[in-house]
Amino acid sequence: MHQLTLLFAIASGHALAVEITGKPGAPGTSGTSPGAAGGAGAAGQELGILVNVATAQTHIVTGGAGGAGGNGAAGDTGQNGGAAGVGGAGGNARLQVYGTPHFPYIFGPYIYAIAKGGDGGNAGLPGAGGAGAADGTYATGGAGGDASVTAVLWPGPRKAEGVTVRATGGKGGKGAGRAGSAQAALALIGYDDTPSSATLEVTAGQGGDALLAGNGADGGAASSSLSAKTAGPGLTLSSSTQGGHGGAGWGIGHRGGAGAVARTTLSASASSGNLKTNIWLGGGLGGPGFGGADGGDGAAMSYTGTPAISTNGKVRHTVSVFGGSAGFSSGGMAGKAGASEAALELSDSKASEIQVFVISHGGSGGYADHGGTTSAGATGLARSNISGLAPVHSNAYGYGGEGGWQDDGGRGAVGGDGYSFSDAAGHSGVFSNASAYGGTGGGARGAGSRGGDGGKGTARASGHGEREVEVGASVRGGAGGMGLAGANGGNGASAHIADSVVGSSNGSLTLGQGAVGGNGGDSEGGVSGSGGNASSRLGWTESKAAQIRVSTGAKGGDSGTGSKGAYAGGSGSASAISALLATAAGAQAEAVSHAQGGFVMLGTLPGDIRAGSANARATVVSAGDGSAYAWAEGGRSINTYRPVRDGSATAHAIAFAAGAAHSEATGIAGTESTSDAIVIVSSEANGGSGAYARAHGWGQNVDAQAKSRAFGAVDNAARTTGYGLQGTLKAESISSSWDRSEAGASAVANINGTALAVVTSANIGGAAPTLQFDPEWHSAFSHAAVAPGEAAHLGDAFANGLLAGIGAMGVLVRPEFPGGPLSTTLTAHYQFDLSAPGQLAFAMLDTLAEQSGFASMALSISNHGAELFTRSFDSLAEVDLFFDHRLLLLGAANAGLQDLLVTAIFTLDQPGGFGFEYALGIAPVPEPQAWLMTVLGLLLIMALVFRPSSALS
Repeated sequence: MHQLTLLFAIASGHALAVEITGKPGAPGTSGTSPGAAGGAGAAGQELGILVNVATAQTHIVTGGAGGAGGNGAAGDTGQNGGAAGVGGAGGNARLQVYGTPHFPYIFGPYIYAIAKGGDGGNAGLPGAGGAGAADGTYATGGAGGDASVTAVLWPGPRKAEGVTVRATGGKGGKGAGRAGSAQAALALIGYDDTPSSATLEVTAGQGGDALLAGNGADGGAASSSLSAKTAGPGLTLSSSTQGGHGGAGWGIGHRGGAGAVARTTLSASASSGNLKTNIWLGGGLGGPGFGGADGGDGAAMSYTGTPAISTNGKVRHTVSVFGGSAGFSSGGMAGKAGASEAALELSDSKASEIQVFVISHGGSGGYADHGGTTSAGATGLARSNISGLAPVHSNAYGYGGEGGWQDDGGRGAVGGDGYSFSDAAGHSGVFSNASAYGGTGGGARGAGSRGGDGGKGTARASGHGEREVEVGASVRGGAGGMGLAGANGGNGASAHIADSVVGSSNGSLTLGQGAVGGNGGDSEGGVSGSGGNASSRLGWTESKAAQIRVSTGAKGGDSGTGSKGAYAGGSGSASAISALLATAAGAQAEAVSHAQGGFVMLGTLPGDIRAGSANARATVVSAGDGSAYAWAEGGRSINTYRPVRDGSATAHAIAFAAGAAHSEATGIAGTESTSDAIVIVSSEANGGSGAYARAHGWGQNVDAQAKSRAFGAVDNAARTTGYGLQGTLKAESISSSWDRSEAGASAVANINGTALAVVTSANIGGAAPTLQFDPEWHSAFSHAAVAPGEAAHLGDAFANGLLAGIGAMGVLVRPEFPGGPLSTTLTAHYQFDLSAPGQLAFAMLDTLAEQSGFASMALSISNHGAELFTRSFDSLAEVDLFFDHRLLLLGAANAGLQDLLVTAIFTLDQPGGFGFEYALGIAPVPEPQAWLMTVLGLLLIMALVFRPSSALS
């Protein structure tokens, strides 16, 4: 196959690859007589090639390597050693490619243009001085050859679908030879019909290492330029540009070479196709320092771009910028890490969609050993500012660099801070996201040492549009550094964010914030680091958007993991608070908060330690419908050595709405191994056209309540569920109207190692309650309706009288009840006006009983606090008989406002349940003849009862 391909290439006058390498420079001769200098190495051959791309698909030009310098000869007694010979320079490599690609189909439509600068030759070694004399002088290593490629291509009958241009600078020779630079430029002109792609890869040369004592050379500079224009269906462009690394330094008072910067430009145009462009820029690493030398500084990178990108299709543009990491030091000072800043601004009115990603990484701090000093991670800042008529996606990610490691005593360095800012504007969909990450702290080794702390994050985002707008910002604290061989772990950084998102829309608007605390550093044989706290707070007032949602999330950092007897660290707490005021008429508003306490990981415990607590609060006030959701989960332990006290959880959800209101709050904390984790949950919904509140608590000590309040006949219910070793669950519903009428219901139950639901509902003029048990949970319920609109099933109970209200109450314990008495208090409140005095009455309508777990029940009825009726029951049979369609007359009621309260207290000690439905009102007044017959009947009965016994015999 290879022979066939070669013959085809020869026959067609087209070669697969043309590679030219310059001749290497001859090495310098070493001194042969005492004290003689070494000869200089010769330079490598320099190459400059101008070629038509049609002659071959692959063109490679490599400069010749420089020759090594010769060694100086040793001196005789009293004679200096011979000087070292300098290294020869590497040859430069220049490649220029132009024209129209034209090649047989069998070879595939890909073009490669590659230039490599020759490496510089190493300097020779100086000769040793004779007795009483000096050594020979040092020499410089040869410079690395520069590399450059320039390619200008235009279409022809066989267009290149893929073009790769690569330039690599030569490495400086030992003896601190200068690094070779690298530069590449590619222009694609007028490509059409076929999807095209082009890649630039530019890597500058590394600075030469110090041969003996001395500084390392700096890295070489790198630059690239990529431009393309097409009328075809698509274009993909990518450039990778890496600055040269510094060379190694040697000896006290010296340092490694500095890393070099990298630069690039890009422009792209497509009349209709999609554009996908990618820029990658890396700063050179600082050179290491040996023998007490300091490390070199990493290159600080800064990219500010306004790319010339134009198309009617979609645009996806990514920029990634990396600061150079600091140079290592053995016995000296580590170098300084290079900061990174990437900023992109793009405004476009043609593209059908714009997606932009800006990524910035700060360089890592320098590692140190043998008593050297580490350096901190550098900052990473990302900024994106995008606008357009089409949907716009702006994404910015800033990463702090990792702190330098300390290998033999001392402290790891702190991680760098991350910064992120995103702004987006458009007429269609707008999506803006900013995420910032603190760098991880540097590790440490050895007892008495400690890992570095994590870096912090700062983020802000904005979005403005006419339709759908989503804006998010998040921060994450860096993890603490690891501790090895007895060292302690570093602490995770806290993460805090507050009111860092803004937006506007006439359609839907979503604003979200998140914070995650850094995890503590692990430890072998020491103390693990503690996790960082996290908080997210967002308050917003919205007057335009028809739909608005705000959300906050927070996660406390986990403790570090301890091994080899290391102690566990503490974990971070979390707080998430959302508050929303929506004033637009008919708005759909939602507030959400989620908080999770950090976990305590494996490790021996130093004493009293508790996992991170969680607090979530969501509040919404809306001129339309409003929903609030809060979720809090306390941290737990996965520690197998000894249980840890779990973190408490607090969740509050509050909704006020002119329309329907909905609130849900959930709190979870505690495991079977602990007994003091506290769960507090409250959910409150206040709606004009309906309300539903739900609360759920799960833990060892639970206090959960849900409260709903509404107006008139609309749906209005509350439900509280939970599980715990001890605590209280409460549900309450209240409904009111303009005429002073009010209906209320509440259910309160203790929990004692069981799962339970308490449910209430209330309305005025709405549907009558339904008598039924919960199909899944142990449950208690109370439902109340004043002036119900559906009461046909009452029959003649209040014929010709006044039906004031209907209610239903009950308690059920299912067969899986674990034991222990269940106590519940159920109430129903009825407030209504009487235009004239009347006789209050209480009618038993229906009952519902299951099994025989009934222990006791106490029923009472009062009006304005004055007791009208009370009775206790000790068996299911007794209570079932009493409630068998009985009518109780409660006494006279004056005209005016009535305030009736029905209370039932249940105790159940075994599976079973009882429920009843009832009605309250004014009984019909009997006719005069009926009153007379009643009185006469009573007199006759009394006469028979009190007649002397002798008369009866």
